[in-house]
Amino acid sequence: MKTMSLFRCKFLFLFFVVIYQPCQAQDPRSAMQFKKFAQYFTLLENKYYDSLDISKIIETAIKKSLEELDPHSSYLEAKESNSENDKLKGNFEGVGISFRIIKDTLNVLDVIAQGPSEKVGISIGDKLILINDSLFAGSHKKDEDYISRLRGKKGTAVNLTMLRRDKLLNFKVIRDIIPLNSVDIVMMLDANTGYIKINKFSGTTEEELISGIKELQAQGMKQLILDLQNNSGGYLNAAVGVVGQFVPMNELVVFTKGLNSPKTEYRALGGALMEKGKLIILINENSASASEIVAGAIQDLDRGMIIGRRSFGKGLVQNRFTLIDKSELRLTTAEYFTPTGRLIQKPFVKGELKEYRSEILDRAQKGILNKKDTFHPPDSLMKLTKNKRKVFGGGGIMPDIYVPIDTMKYSDLYFKMFRKNILNDLSNKYGLEKRDSMLVTYPTIDDFIQKFSLDASMKNEIKSLCQADSIEFIQASYDSSARQIDHVVRANIARGLYGSKGFYRIINQIDDILIKALAMMKENFTKYKIKNE
Repeated sequence: MKTMSLFRCKFLFLFFVVIYQPCQAQDPRSAMQFKKFAQYFTLLENKYYDSLDISKIIETAIKKSLEELDPHSSYLEAKESNSENDKLKGNFEGVGISFRIIKDTLNVLDVIAQGPSEKVGISIGDKLILINDSLFAGSHKKDEDYISRLRGKKGTAVNLTMLRRDKLLNFKVIRDIIPLNSVDIVMMLDANTGYIKINKFSGTTEEELISGIKELQAQGMKQLILDLQNNSGGYLNAAVGVVGQFVPMNELVVFTKGLNSPKTEYRALGGALMEKGKLIILINENSASASEIVAGAIQDLDRGMIIGRRSFGKGLVQNRFTLIDKSELRLTTAEYFTPTGRLIQKPFVKGELKEYRSEILDRAQKGILNKKDTFHPPDSLMKLTKNKRKVFGGGGIMPDIYVPIDTMKYSDLYFKMFRKNILNDLSNKYGLEKRDSMLVTYPTIDDFIQKFSLDASMKNEIKSLCQADSIEFIQASYDSSARQIDHVVRANIARGLYGSKGFYRIINQIDDILIKALAMMKENFTKYKIKNE
């Protein structure tokens, strides 16, 4: 072990010398510090009294040093890197199910249409008992344990034993490429208004958006609500492609620049499917990065209206660098700016990340999320849009119309139940265990919406689940959030029965930001100096 550690240390030293040579001429002081760093590892290897895990020390050194730079530079170990890259790549290789572990057993929540599992007959509600004859049910496995066994190279087989009601069924599933959709839902809200929700910006986002717009236009869409709430971002190029579907060719969408990165402009490539027609973008405090590129560009170009709450405020660009062991460094190399030149990055102090990461919580505690935003950037950060409207940088995208959270609808009891997954547990019981009988009673989503409600037994079960989780059940607190609880439970049940469209048909009824957007669609945007047609 000692010899291997010494080899690693020498290799690390030589590797650093090779890659660091271009920097030495620029700053002799940096070269001295580099030699000091290498000397440190040599002393550890040769003088420390006990055996060392050099790999762990190096990983810790990388992570700790990144914490002194900025909030978004990060390091991912090889297995973490592969998982994160799959999410943004837009696909992975596996069996094609989504699941949730309930009482130490994997329950199938959804089956990818035309995917490997659907082809062999696996259904929503099936419980996974065995993987390749190894018992998994009741074995306290984590999500990662299932994922590592279910994923694998395209064309390879995995044997799954499922419990369906009282019968054990055996399936041989041939793994394939599984899409990870970045568009959650495409649907019409009324005769003229389309609705598309994007959950992230991946390699397939622009393609998915184009497909969604075409589908809605075929149904008569004249105006669109694009929902970017809780979208944490993704690829910059995907954001540019999304904006490109709404603006003329060659419009500036975003530009980036940094000390070692020259200014780079990203422009719309043309072929916009919806250059005309009312457009509203929905954002909230969890909309970040690529979401802010889209909202900022649409706002600066006066192409559409932004409705919701001030976005997260991430205006730093990370480039990915693969290290020699397939781990990955995501290093901030530039800042991005909206077309008017607004920097969206909110302030931070290097090395003090706790306050930065709790900024959204701080907004909530100060009541900023449930009343008018108190954020007032200095006039020096003010820019003018294409139609001479005032917009500000320095702390996220501020919407044209602010919609606060109505805290009267969300009691302490509601949040306690939410954190303990009580409403999900109840939803899964009905959506999975009673799926067959419910589909007979409610064959369509319209039947379900019109006829299904939480009965007395379900409400009593919520109370029992609270008591089992040591949550004090206060009836008045329940009553104040009854409508929210009802919609969350029914929406989650509907997802298990009818898919995403069932979920959003119900949950959108309590989305105040979307409700405001629908009301604003009746207004003439030109009076707000925003393009109508």
